[in-house]
Amino acid sequence: MSGEFPFSQQFRGWRTRAPQLLLLASLLPSAPLFAKTVSLTVTDNNTTISLIEGDTLVVTLPSPIANSYKWQLQLGKPSPLSPLQETSTPAKDPKGVATQTFNFNAATVSEGLLLLRFERQKPGAAPEVTQTFSVDVAVSSADPKSLVLIGNYRGITICADCTGIKTELHLYAKSKNDSTDAIYILTRTYQGGRNGDQSFTDRGDWVVMKGDAVDPNATVYTLSPGDPQHAQYFVQQPGGVSLTALDAQMKPIDAPPQYQTILKRVQ
Repeated sequence: MSGEFPFSQQFRGWRTRAPQLLLLASLLPSAPLFAKTVSLTVTDNNTTISLIEGDTLVVTLPSPIANSYKWQLQLGKPSPLSPLQETSTPAKDPKGVATQTFNFNAATVSEGLLLLRFERQKPGAAPEVTQTFSVDVAVSSADPKSLVLIGNYRGITICADCTGIKTELHLYAKSKNDSTDAIYILTRTYQGGRNGDQSFTDRGDWVVMKGDAVDPNATVYTLSPGDPQHAQYFVQQPGGVSLTALDAQMKPIDAPPQYQTILKRVQ
């Protein structure tokens, strides 16, 4: 096959939008510190993108899957990105172009290369590659410099297909006596999995509530990443020495302690 594929016309004259994307990234810290979604398309090949821990990067590329070629992901190890779900959308008509969409979590503070190759794989032969899409990615810390660290909690939970899930929660606020502008950063690292350690980070705001589904006097920390449907609840144990995760109905999770997310205060 030649070095081009049916939609190669769409790739000619690829340009980058690095200045605009970097400008967007530079504005993020001054906005409310909720996780952002940044989308890239085929026109953003060979660009550079700056993200913050907890952001989501979405890459959508045209992909006529019918001809047996498709985009294959290559991430260096270690990488600042952790892959999320990948989806394919078929063409709506014979002249249309199908797409593949890749989603990533900006999980770790570091730099790395995101590489996608449009290729056909043959048994016993090297892949036939027609095009590549690459992005230099830099993920910076989400720690809000203008706020005070109120609490740092850590814990390890048993994992079915890894050696353990390490969870670290940072709680920030304006001061220890002023919980306005409260921000959390939560990182879960799946240790010793099939693909090695893999981390996922989210961030948003947090509030302290009185009462859960069982105890009206319980102190509950509610973490909200911006979508109420994805809120997470942790009940404070006596003396404030640890937090234990509750379910979506703010009820205790019915499982042995080793299977629950219990975070001990370390700071």
